[in-house]
Amino acid sequence: MILAPEGSSSGKLRIPAAQERDAGTYTCRAVNELGDASAEIQLAVGYAPQLMELPRDVTVELGRSALLACRATGRPPPMVTWRRGDGQPLGLRLEAGRGSRSRQPDSGVLFFESVAPEDQAPYVCEARNVFGKVQAEARLIVTGHAPPQIASSAPTVRVLEGQPVSLPCIVLAGRPLPERHWLKDRQPLPPGSRHSIRADGSLHLDRALQEHAGRYSCVATNTAGSQHRDVELVVQVPPRIHPTATHHITNEGVPASLPCVASGVPTPTITWTKETNALTSRGPHYNVSKEGTLLIAQPSAQDAGVYVCTATNTVGFSSQEMRLSVNTKPRIHMNGSRNADVPLRVTAKAGEEVTLDCEAKGSPAPLVTWMKDSRPVPPITNRHGLLPSGSLRLAQVQVGDSGHYECTASNPAGSTSRHYVFGVQASECPPRGPSEPLLPPLPSTRHFVHL
Repeated sequence: MILAPEGSSSGKLRIPAAQERDAGTYTCRAVNELGDASAEIQLAVGYAPQLMELPRDVTVELGRSALLACRATGRPPPMVTWRRGDGQPLGLRLEAGRGSRSRQPDSGVLFFESVAPEDQAPYVCEARNVFGKVQAEARLIVTGHAPPQIASSAPTVRVLEGQPVSLPCIVLAGRPLPERHWLKDRQPLPPGSRHSIRADGSLHLDRALQEHAGRYSCVATNTAGSQHRDVELVVQVPPRIHPTATHHITNEGVPASLPCVASGVPTPTITWTKETNALTSRGPHYNVSKEGTLLIAQPSAQDAGVYVCTATNTVGFSSQEMRLSVNTKPRIHMNGSRNADVPLRVTAKAGEEVTLDCEAKGSPAPLVTWMKDSRPVPPITNRHGLLPSGSLRLAQVQVGDSGHYECTASNPAGSTSRHYVFGVQASECPPRGPSEPLLPPLPSTRHFVHL
């Protein structure tokens, strides 16, 4: 029992240089003539934490276990905790299906079951009790991880439309094991694009279509880095000639064009032939445009016929026949080099049968019509008729048949005419005066036509 000095009202107990043996329960009691009162005080004697073993830097291979130890003493016994020195959270980590756990047993040991590259960091151990705290730092260094490495392959893959194709993506190295995914034109592969990823990482298409053509990228990624390889997929398509008219008609001298629109991959080359004869792409008469159209600047009758357009590329060819018809302007057959613009004079005697020639040729066959004194001549009457050749036959001509006759041959390419001045002499001539001629004098080119 310790008594306070008489007359003191403080009652404070001072223990200099407290020791562990001073710990315990102390009772303060106050007494006077009226009675007494007491109170208990618990005294705990301890000290701030001290590290018994400083944590050391640890180097560990990727995927193996590791621990960082931190042991401390103190009274009361300190609580030891760990945290990352870079501010990142410490605890359960799950990434892409891989589990890696770190935990802190009560012993103050930080344990890693399977070290990953991201576990590499400084770690801080802290021991704390009511009298204070102490800290120490150690580093976890992870070795053995490597970025992905993808095998080189052909930069371009060609496949025929409709055939299967695989784009390789072989990973040669990488730790941890890299994950692979594919991009098309720098975008994720669209769903439902009829592709599959095989076990070796290759991208497989069961049936390549034109829409599948483009630049593909295989991307391999792990925690140590990433790498990608690009490959251009070319879907080759045999030439196809788009449907168009197979019969073309033009007039003589009017430029004609025969279209040949073709598609394919690679772009097909267009060639033209006429009756097995190859036509030059650029010449004075024929010219082939960049689009494959055959241009004929001045078509004539010799240009009519069957033409063949052929589209060719490295995977095939396609051909299409086209027929060109050239309408030629009618031409009326004339003997010698007589000028067609000068009327031909013809004289016959009354009662004779006369044929006025008008044999016309052209393509298509021209239609022949006749005019007499600017009036149409009916094709058939009781005394004259139109022959198949186009000539006009006059039976038992009369003086009234005399006049100016015009034969016209026409077709879509144009028309041409021949003119006759036809005179009929009466069978018996009446007496005439000394100055009255029988008929006007005829030029030397006149002739009589008899059937």
